Amino acid sequence: MSRKKESPFGQVIRERRRQLARRIKTSTPYIGHLEGGKRHPSERVVSRLAEVLGLERRELFLLANQKSGHVPYGAIATVDVP
Repeated sequence: MSRKKESPFGQVIRERRRQLARRIKTSTPYIGHLEGGKRHPSERVVSRLAEVLGLERRELFLLANQKSGHVPYGAIATVDVP
């Protein structure tokens, strides 16, 4: 069975996801799960993502947990929630 050739656009996006995963020390599929809302990032992952992407840690944490109301254990003591 032959595999369909990936477009240059798809190659760029896939490579950027791999680079991000390496930089925050996680797996590429995990990044996809975060994007799709299938997983909730730990406080450590949120901190690494914020640093690598140049975003505010607090804002990213709130975005990551706003829909589900899910707050990782211990996070309330370290993040100011309005």
